[in-house]
Amino acid sequence: LANLHYGIQWRSHYAERAVLDGQQRLTALYYAVYHPPAISPKNASYPYRYFIRFGDRLNGKDWEDTVLAFSENDSRRKIEVDTGKGPKKQSFGDLIRWAGDFENLLAKDEFRRYCYAEEIVPFSVLRGMENLDDWLDDYKDYLIREKDVPYEMAKRMKRDTKRAFENWFAFEVPSLTLENKPIEEVAEIFERINRTGIPLSVFAIATAVFFKKDVNLREWWKNYYQDDESSMKVFCKVDDENYPKYLLQIMALLQGKEVKKKVLLNPKEFAVGIPKWKEACRLLDTSLARVQNTQGGYGVISPNLLPYKPILVTLSALLSFCKSDKDYRKADAWYWASVFTGRFAGASDTAIKQDFDQTKKWLRDTAKRPDVVSEAKNRIGELKLETIDRGATYKALLNIVALKGAKDFFTGQSIELIILNDHHIFPKKSGIKLNDENSILNRTLILDKTNKRILKNKPSIYVTDMIRQLGNERKAKAVLGTHLISSKCLESMRKDDYKGFIDTRKKLMVKEMLARIET
Repeated sequence: LANLHYGIQWRSHYAERAVLDGQQRLTALYYAVYHPPAISPKNASYPYRYFIRFGDRLNGKDWEDTVLAFSENDSRRKIEVDTGKGPKKQSFGDLIRWAGDFENLLAKDEFRRYCYAEEIVPFSVLRGMENLDDWLDDYKDYLIREKDVPYEMAKRMKRDTKRAFENWFAFEVPSLTLENKPIEEVAEIFERINRTGIPLSVFAIATAVFFKKDVNLREWWKNYYQDDESSMKVFCKVDDENYPKYLLQIMALLQGKEVKKKVLLNPKEFAVGIPKWKEACRLLDTSLARVQNTQGGYGVISPNLLPYKPILVTLSALLSFCKSDKDYRKADAWYWASVFTGRFAGASDTAIKQDFDQTKKWLRDTAKRPDVVSEAKNRIGELKLETIDRGATYKALLNIVALKGAKDFFTGQSIELIILNDHHIFPKKSGIKLNDENSILNRTLILDKTNKRILKNKPSIYVTDMIRQLGNERKAKAVLGTHLISSKCLESMRKDDYKGFIDTRKKLMVKEMLARIET
């Protein structure tokens, strides 16, 4: 990774090498370690900066559970730093504005002391061993000077911390460099590598592991899949490897275990039996029914509109602890907060367990709000909905449209939601200049035949047709309301004012999203 930078400016279009496979991982590493200015992750309005809680790692936590991320606009006041007016809790956004930028913040002694006190290290320190050595020298001095730690103990703490990062600097990624090869040969090599390197799934390995215990997981899965009362046929095929793994993970959560591979494949730590399997199946069916429900559920009218599959694991296990309406409202707030913050976009195994533990505590104690619910309000305000044209948030907002009822534009009647598809509100072929025309702000659920009817028309034309066919403007507003289209949006449609429509609908959607995370 130390050679990743190549000394090239990050805005340069010059390239010495083309990466055929692994671009996303290299880009993610580069972003975390070199923190390029003014570059935001996808669907975020502000840059994110990353740290590692090395103290947690030394105490036995997995690496993926030690990563800390801050938006440069984070408004939560939880970082105690003296910025010249005495020690007080600041937000990360406040500190960025105080320092000028992230690079300057890292150079501030006041912020470095906070990092030392909290035992966190910025990813930028991991550019090279020399950088880490410098950081740890200052950390050792801090322990001796400000915490009165004896010299030998401070020296040992520095050594232990450095040792924890040895694998980071020693890790080498296997690579195959192709030079002066015709493109046809490159394509053939790439296809062959991907075709022959097929890893076994967690469920496949678990089936083999527990078969020795007279447990036939594959047979249990087939029986569950073929059960007439199961929803599985809607969501996957019988040879799917994810959903059966989710059942194992639900069982693990109910046993108070992690849901990681190393646990699921360890019979000494993870218990499997018919009663536990059947309970997991029942809970998964319950959660699938809830996500599909368009009355009090989450409006997933088709499997391709489920924001995240792994979220079903946490939801299923949580439902076993929901005993009252208040409990279900908390589970709902957690679900929407997780979706809107992209909680399950990365290391989902960590999110599954952490969210389960925190939300379970919240069910018992209202004061113990999960981190993701607290974070969601700030993150929702940062979302650039105008650029979101796919992904979990896109699907979730269509789910909300389904929950609103999504009546037909021209008949005003309720429609069997499963036959709806998402289409443009300002049609691409209307002749109006559209920016980000595929944005969720310009999409809703309508019938294909309705889409064909408005396909080449400006909104001002088909809205007039709507009002005429429905009988009056009041009825037209009521129908559009089921699509998260307000009266003010309607006025923009009448004027063919795309920007006005987008701006207004964004506010309406943000308001709706914020309402979903309230209890």
